[in-house]
Amino acid sequence: MQSTTYELTYRLKESEATVALEAIVDKHGMSWLIGALATVASEKAEHIRTNWSTDRELAARWDDIADLLTDTAGEHSINIVS
Repeated sequence: MQSTTYELTYRLKESEATVALEAIVDKHGMSWLIGALATVASEKAEHIRTNWSTDRELAARWDDIADLLTDTAGEHSINIVS
């Protein structure tokens, strides 16, 4: 089966993103990255509440993700930074 241009572009971007994430983990540690993702999720929830006040369920889901990531970052606070 032949890949489409979209699929090839997606795989390339996914690979680039993986390399970038690995570099961030190497520099800052996994716990830091998970904490940063928790901040992003929390900010998305706030943005949804501010701009789409009728979609409280979506904002709540982003809050749940932020809470889960925050808990995960705390549980995995061992960082090996090179």
